[in-house]
Amino acid sequence: MLFYLVSILSFRFGEAIHPGPSCAFGTINPSGLMGKAKLLESLPHGCYGVCESHLSRLGAQQFRNELKIHKSNFSFVSTAPAPLIRQAVGVIGGKCTGVGLLSSFPARNLPCDFPETIQHEARVQASAVCIQGTWIKIGICYGYAHCHNSQATR
Repeated sequence: MLFYLVSILSFRFGEAIHPGPSCAFGTINPSGLMGKAKLLESLPHGCYGVCESHLSRLGAQQFRNELKIHKSNFSFVSTAPAPLIRQAVGVIGGKCTGVGLLSSFPARNLPCDFPETIQHEARVQASAVCIQGTWIKIGICYGYAHCHNSQATR
C-alpha cells in the first residue's frame, strides 16, 4: 500500500440479539491523497482521520470526484485547504499539510473556536460522524515535523 495505517480500532455497535454495524476508527498518513481513492477501498468500513492530505481547494474537489468515479463507500470532509505549492496557473497540489475525515458514515465539520491562524494552516479539524443515530465527535490534528528542513528529515 502507498500509505501507512497509524492505528485502527474496530468496534461492533449493538447487542448480541440485534448486532449493529461493524466499524473501524483509525488514522492514516497517506503522504497525499490525490490519485489514491481506489486504494482506500481496501480499508475496513469506518472513519479515518487523515493527516498530510496535501489537498488544496481544487485538489479536495478532485479527490471527492475520484471517490465518486470509483463508487467509493467513503466521503471526505475537510476544513481549510492545504496552501498551494506554487502560485502558477493550473497548480492544484498543496503543501505537506492538510487534515480531513474519510468516513463511510454521514459526517460533518463542527463549528470550532480555533484561532484563525491555526485554522488556515490546515492542521486541525473537529468533525462528527453519525453511527446508528448517534453523533460521535472526532478531532484530527497534524503536528509539525522536528527539524523539517534538515537533511535527515528529507
